Amino acid sequence: MNNLNFDIYLNYSNKDNEDGWVSSLQKMIQEALGQLMGEKPVILHYPNQEKPTASTLAQVGVMICVVSPNFIKDINCIEDIQAFVEANEGIVAKRIIKIVKYPVTYDEQPTAVKDLLAYNLYTINIQNGEFSEIKEFFGRENEKIFWTQLLDIAQETYKALNVLRNKTLQQIAAHFKGKTVFLAETTDDLLIERNLIKRELEKFGCVVIPDKNLPSNRIEMQSLLKKDIERSDLAIHLIGNSYGEILEENGISLLELQNSLATEHGNIVAATKNSIYDEKRGFSRIIWVAPYAKFNSERQKVFVDNLRQNAEALEGAEILQVPLEDLKQAIRRVLNEQEVQSIEVVAHATSQEGVYFIYDPMDADSAKNVIEYLKNSNYKVLTPAFENNLLEARKKHIDNLVNCKAAIIFCGKVSKQWIAMKLLDLLKAPGFGRQKPLKYKAILTGSLFQPDDFVRNNQIQVIQFQDGVIYPELNEFIHTIV
Repeated sequence: MNNLNFDIYLNYSNKDNEDGWVSSLQKMIQEALGQLMGEKPVILHYPNQEKPTASTLAQVGVMICVVSPNFIKDINCIEDIQAFVEANEGIVAKRIIKIVKYPVTYDEQPTAVKDLLAYNLYTINIQNGEFSEIKEFFGRENEKIFWTQLLDIAQETYKALNVLRNKTLQQIAAHFKGKTVFLAETTDDLLIERNLIKRELEKFGCVVIPDKNLPSNRIEMQSLLKKDIERSDLAIHLIGNSYGEILEENGISLLELQNSLATEHGNIVAATKNSIYDEKRGFSRIIWVAPYAKFNSERQKVFVDNLRQNAEALEGAEILQVPLEDLKQAIRRVLNEQEVQSIEVVAHATSQEGVYFIYDPMDADSAKNVIEYLKNSNYKVLTPAFENNLLEARKKHIDNLVNCKAAIIFCGKVSKQWIAMKLLDLLKAPGFGRQKPLKYKAILTGSLFQPDDFVRNNQIQVIQFQDGVIYPELNEFIHTIV
């Protein structure tokens, strides 16, 4: 694997391994990843908390950080992250994986891992909101939580190692060179994130615009933005806590003005497609809402709600609320789709016709009636695998998320924690390799399930189902799938 001698460096605080917790985790990662690789992965770790040298870290493929209150207080752990980033000249996208043993606040986490997708290996008491470390990996509820996360960790590590084996930065840069990306100006709370995305795009040879200060005159500003958007292949909008300062002349912020101009251009491109006015130039949009955003005004909340609704109706636009590293992957995917309309991609798109019906074995009897109903409605029904091999079952679950047209989570006797895990999987589907975020999502429940802000904000429909009766809402839901 190039000049790498270690597949993984396990970065953890020794205090978290006093009872052998990390050692047990290491063995299980080794087993799960080994099944994917076909060979035993080489894991670098220091049980006596020695410090690896910079040259050693340069030979590591993936760093797995076991984040906890002990971890963030351990200077060696923090320095190892920084040394790994520096040894790889900052090019560590998808090469740092964050396992959370016990939660710490966003602000307390090291910069390099703050925005990474977290694999949470702890439980939450639904009644009182208290967190508990998983001490026993093989209890009934803990086993489901732990193994689901463990298999995702193995999959992500495997994908990252494959990239290192098969691709180089130079190949990626050559592929995207010449692409023009409109990286919209954003509010103060996301300036750091914008700079990180800008550097990533420039590293891959993209031309990033606007490349000059915006004029203070509104007409001149609007003209410049319009021209920049019209010559771009991709527009990226970053949305955070703030709506931004109002532009006096038209009563909206710069954030909304840029979005309006990009929407207008996208509509023109879609309307002239395959006509004599078609310039044969693709135009795509990614609207990223920071996953940790807490809107500081009602106007910002309304603006984001409108974005969510409108993005679904716009061709070539998608809205994401994922960690920053997943946003970077989505940007690469969109640019790659524009560059190469391969047979593989076309085949993948046409295969997304099934309804993925997600349920637990304890609800199998109740689920049968609904599955039969969906099949009688002429839908291909994808179902989970309930096999002894957890790796195969998880692989099928991810394949179904990638390939389905719609997903329904069936909630009978399952716990709220099980439901939360499945909901997160729906939202993480683009990170698993899905071409677009999942548009059609529903919870089918036999209990009085009350949707919270998370469910509402992510446009997940809640449908009641009782005593074997198919309610009209389910029929309406499946007939909206196009």
